[in-house]
This record gives sequence, structure tokens and C-alpha cells, in this order.
Amino acid sequence: MTVSEVYTHTRGLCFEDTLESDERFYDALNRALLQASLLRPKIIKYPLYHNPPENLVTEASFAPVCKISELIYYASAPARSYYFEADGNGYAYLEYESLDGEWEIAAEVMLSSGGEFRSYRGFVLVDGKPTEKRVRLRFSGDYLYSVKSVAMYSVLYSGEEKDIPAYRRYVPYDFSVLCADFLAFERFPLYSEGGKNITAAMYDIVGETTLLLPYEAGGMYCVCYRAKPKRVSTNDKPINSTETLDADEEICSLLPLLVASYLWFEDEPSRAQYYMELYRERAAELTAAKRTVKPAVYLDTNGW
Repeated sequence: MTVSEVYTHTRGLCFEDTLESDERFYDALNRALLQASLLRPKIIKYPLYHNPPENLVTEASFAPVCKISELIYYASAPARSYYFEADGNGYAYLEYESLDGEWEIAAEVMLSSGGEFRSYRGFVLVDGKPTEKRVRLRFSGDYLYSVKSVAMYSVLYSGEEKDIPAYRRYVPYDFSVLCADFLAFERFPLYSEGGKNITAAMYDIVGETTLLLPYEAGGMYCVCYRAKPKRVSTNDKPINSTETLDADEEICSLLPLLVASYLWFEDEPSRAQYYMELYRERAAELTAAKRTVKPAVYLDTNGW
């Protein structure tokens, strides 16, 4: 169904020859399209490659460690960047092993207490250049401080510190950022590459849009979500618009009733309610019809 057809059908619902405002019509149409699409949502299968970098700090932990004396974490291989979270006053020293076996300070980071853990990240550089030497992070302070999620990585994603990934128990994926058409997750949203459903105990969802995957559970996944219909362009007058709506014909057939309800809402609430009730009745019929349709099965005289 096109925009022009919806406009014509809507105009026939006790309106004059033309609707007062094209802008109001388009606003109502886009609202109605989004609402009606919930009856028969379009499901998208999004391939998600969950591949956080390996942490070279083998003794690292997500749990905090409280200390007054020193804490030392070694990288098991040449590192290019580091990340950690700390709460308390003290210092973190990025150190490298010299040729004579002594540990030299390459960088110093001052830790400040704010009553909560703060994130610290940076590049591993010796004299301003990457190094192949053995490196470590040493924490020290005269007062009680806490450190957690210490990590060093051998890979870089860019030349900016903000792109050094956090080392946390779960990696967040915000689908409102990843997918412009994201509306909501499916009831069972996560599947393995082979199509096996992954139980909710293996992931978490924060708010309405963010999927959390365990840091250590790297791999290829399929994320199923409900997509928003494409918004209708407002470039043309609706009576002349030949744009096809992003919904099937049965859903589109409900739109004039819902658009009319939205348009009448401010001026005549009772009429708006009337069209809303008609829409809900038709929507319920459409949903019930979908539930009752079953595939036909024929029994042959031979028994199959």
C-alpha cells in the first residue's frame, strides 16, 4: 500500500475533502506504522562477532583487591596497551625490564579517590615508542586502595586511548547504536553460529537495548531483534506520494483507522476513541486469524 492510498482512505473517514495539515498526517502515519507493526514484527538476524582481545595478565581478576602495600601484575607477552579500574589514592607505575634485569619506570599514573572505581587506560610506550620488552603494572600507595580488572593487550583498535577496551566480566553491545532499525529484542534473542538457542543464564540484557556477553565467551553469534518499519518520507504531498509502506498489506489495511484516531484525538476525543476501538477489533481479528491458521495435512489411503 502506498502513502497516497492510506491518505485517501483516511480522508474518507468523516474528514473533509482534504486533511488540514500534511505535517500532522505524516506524524500520525509514522506513529501508526510503528504501532501496527508490533502485530506482525519484522525479525532481523544480526551476526555478532564477539571477539574481545586476550588479556595478557594471567593473574588478573574481575573482583577487586584491597591493598596498602604493593600490587604487581605482569604481562605474559609484549603489550601495546593497558586498562585497569581503581578506587583510592596512590600510584600506578608502568614498568619495563631493562637489559640488566632491573625494572625501570616508563610511565606514572596518579590514582585519586572519588568513592567509586575509576577507569584508567593508556598505551605501553618506552621513550615514546612501542616496546617488545617485558612489562608490568605496579601499584603502590600509603593508604588503602582497591584495584580490579587489570588488563594488558597485544592489539590496538586505533591510536586513541578511548578505544582501548575495558576488561569487565561482560562486554556491552548497544543495539540502538549498532542497528538503526532496532526496536526490541526477541523473547529468545541469542543463538550460536550453528543455530542453537543460548540460555538466558549465559548473557544478560540491560535496559531495552543493551546485550551483555561474558568477556571470555568469544565466538560468532546470531542476535534476533524486532525491526522498526522504515519511516515515511515527508518530501511529497501525501495525496501524490507513491512511496510503498514498509509493512504487509494486512497491516497496512489497519492504518487508516489508527491514523484517523490520532488525527481526531485533540479535536474530538470521542471520535478518536471510536476509531481506536475499531482498530483494536480489527487488530485482534488479524492476530486471532494468524493463530488459528494451521498447515493442511492429507492422509493418503496408503497411510501417509
